[in-house]
Amino acid sequence: MGPPVSELAEEINATYYWKPSTVSPGDTLRVTFRKRAEWNQDVKVHLDGSASFLSISAMPVAGMSLQDLDDTLTDAYSRIVPEPDISVGIFEEAPRTFAVMGEVLAPGQFELPADHPLTLFEALAQAAGPNRRTAWMSNTQIIRWVPELGRLQSFVVDARPKHWFGGEPVLVQPFDVIYIPNTKVDRVAIWIDNYIRRMIPFPYLFPRFPL
Repeated sequence: MGPPVSELAEEINATYYWKPSTVSPGDTLRVTFRKRAEWNQDVKVHLDGSASFLSISAMPVAGMSLQDLDDTLTDAYSRIVPEPDISVGIFEEAPRTFAVMGEVLAPGQFELPADHPLTLFEALAQAAGPNRRTAWMSNTQIIRWVPELGRLQSFVVDARPKHWFGGEPVLVQPFDVIYIPNTKVDRVAIWIDNYIRRMIPFPYLFPRFPL
């Protein structure tokens, strides 16, 4: 059983990285050299969070702000192109999705709204809410890719309805997986390792992780 969700909300939200200008898997980036048009390029971000740029080996970019990526590319290309003058933008944005799995009435993947943050309980509502007979809400799992750590992080919270009001809400970000097991005898760690790892688009960047 985890602590009440309100007690862990601040810690979980401290790992929230997503902003509209944050690079995500599936995005198409447009790199423009203002003085050297022959180097202009559109680059797709791979599902493992990396991208391959002209004359530069693949590098991890998912989770970076456009400004950080601009600075990184400027530094890398300065070793190849004298005084590069670069701008980077997201030419085509991939859908920002999250998943709700386990003992909910309508499990699946859902798209995050573009105009406002989504809370944990709003995310559960999109999955039609927990199954009241079988959901082990006090052991709700939130699995998140944390770019700063370079790995997945798992949080266990008590998300029973009595903890839904008051305090700071937990915010959901792209590629989060929310999993509600059904009974205390479930092999939760095995389920997460076997299935959730396949759903988060960073499969080659982290080892098997402890819960």
